[in-house]
Amino acid sequence: MKKINVITLGCSKNTVDSEHLMARLAAAGYEVLFDSDRTDAKVVVINTCGFIGDAKQESIDMILRAAAAKQAGKIERLFVVGCLSERYADELRAELPEVDEFFGARTWDGIVRALGAAEDPALETERHLTTPKHYAYLKISEGCNWKCGYCAIPLIRGGHVSVPMERLEEEARKLAATASTSTAGGCWPNCFAGSAASEASSGYACTTPIPRHSPTR
Repeated sequence: MKKINVITLGCSKNTVDSEHLMARLAAAGYEVLFDSDRTDAKVVVINTCGFIGDAKQESIDMILRAAAAKQAGKIERLFVVGCLSERYADELRAELPEVDEFFGARTWDGIVRALGAAEDPALETERHLTTPKHYAYLKISEGCNWKCGYCAIPLIRGGHVSVPMERLEEEARKLAATASTSTAGGCWPNCFAGSAASEASSGYACTTPIPRHSPTR
C-alpha cells in the first residue's frame, strides 16, 4: 500500500481541509499518516499557513526540511498546498524547484487529481480525523467579505461563503459518531456565520459545541 504523510500547519480550518483530503487519499488506496517525522512515506503533502509572519516562516522552514529530504532520496514526491502557496505560488515555484507542485487553498481538486485520489461527491463529507477522540472541528463557512487593510484572509480564502446546511448536518452526524463533541472551527468569537445575515461577516465562526447524541441541535 502506498504511504503518504500529510503535514498540517496553521489553524483549525487547515486541519479540516487536511482531514477531507486524507479521506479521499485513503479511498484511493493510500496508507495515510499525518504530521509524522518517523515514517518511510515516499510522498509528502504540506498544508501551509500564510497569514502572519511567524506562521509563514514555519511553513517555509517545513518546506525546506522536506525539500532537503527529497534531495537526500528519503522522499520521492513533495507537494505544497494551502494558504502560503495560494498567496505566493509564483515566488515559491521559482525558489523551490524540489517541490513537484504547489496548490492553493482554493484548488483542492488539483492536489486530489495529482495524487490519483477520487473526486467522488459521495466523499464530500468524509474526514480522516487527526484530533483526539473527544472532539473534532466542523467548518461552517469559508472566506471573508471584510477587506481590512491588515488582514489577508479575503486574499487567501476569497469572499465569504457558508457551507450548505444539509452538508453541515451530514458531516456533523458523522463526526458525532466518532468524537464526543465537534466544534465549528474559527479564530475570532465575535464573528458568526451560517445564516443570511452572516454574508457580511468574516466567516471565522464561533466555536460551537455539538453534543454527540444530538449533532444538529
